[in-house]
Amino acid sequence: MKKAIVVLLASVLSLASALAWSSSTTWFTEGQKTNPSDNTVLADTGDLTPQVWNVTLVVSGTVLTKIKLQRRNVDNNGTLQTHEFSVNGNEPFSTPILKIDVLDEGESIRVVTEGTTLGQVQVSIFLG
Repeated sequence: MKKAIVVLLASVLSLASALAWSSSTTWFTEGQKTNPSDNTVLADTGDLTPQVWNVTLVVSGTVLTKIKLQRRNVDNNGTLQTHEFSVNGNEPFSTPILKIDVLDEGESIRVVTEGTTLGQVQVSIFLG
């Protein structure tokens, strides 16, 4: 457990360095989830303005977790783009800075589970 905390802290610190390009970086998370079912929202930005956003994900969990990064439409009832990730348990993971083009006022970016996860998982979206 200590090793996982140290690795996560190191990941967060290196992420903080990577995000230094923006003083307006915002952090979104739904917190730690235990045994989330398929399509559980793990992080959601809410409504965004049209622009190219710099996005970084930080994912941690106790078991292998499959997640989907989604760009959602303005009514939040459809997915415009998606990318799936598999993250090993007890190995915190962060993405490089991703560029996501939000075209319409009110689109959002979120992360959901792909399938049921039997364990704990948490995802954070850092947006700038």
